[in-house]
Amino acid sequence: QKNSLAPALSFFHIPNPEVRELWYTDFKGEYQEGVACSLINSGVLDTLVSMGDVKGVFLGHDHLNDFCGNLNGIWFCYGGGFGYHAYGRPHWPRRARVIYTQLKKGQRSWMGVESIQTWKLLDDENLSKIDEQVLWRDSDNDSYQSVHL
Repeated sequence: QKNSLAPALSFFHIPNPEVRELWYTDFKGEYQEGVACSLINSGVLDTLVSMGDVKGVFLGHDHLNDFCGNLNGIWFCYGGGFGYHAYGRPHWPRRARVIYTQLKKGQRSWMGVESIQTWKLLDDENLSKIDEQVLWRDSDNDSYQSVHL
């Protein structure tokens, strides 16, 4: 869309050092192991914030973490342990993070992004859906906001 700032998402395997700070916040999900990241802060968070459009960063690496927390207006979300080829925890079902982007539909075309949501599906007998969140929703006045379900 012309003159439209679409929300952006970013994907990293290794988290940035600031993700450790989420321990002290109101995160959603499980923070079960230390954040394994670089000892050097390369300024990734500052860069993402300065871009102004990044609403979600999705992380891997620490298989026992599956939480989402907000740093400087950007949601940082772990996927959780998905595959059976890596370490996990006994009796803790493997899980996959789903990222769902809802688009606005016009009469002849898509009219931009309406919302970005996430949740996890567990590899259990019911394929349970847990920890639903709205990470970003377009408001009536075109400003960005973050809302929990």
